[in-house]
Amino acid sequence: MNLKTGMKQFRFNAVLNENTTQMEVFQKCGVHDLIDSALEGYATTILAYGQTGSGKTYTMMGKET
Repeated sequence: MNLKTGMKQFRFNAVLNENTTQMEVFQKCGVHDLIDSALEGYATTILAYGQTGSGKTYTMMGKET
């Protein structure tokens, strides 16, 4: 839901290749806006879809420390 207009919006507008950096994923998919909304108390969801073993978890979480 767009918090400013009250309209529901579903964004499936990014197809990314294997050379896409984590920062590019976050920028192209609006992750920073979703995080800001979550910190304001709104429910948010990020769906990473792709083949098993393609690096979705690594891309979203980064390197394990």
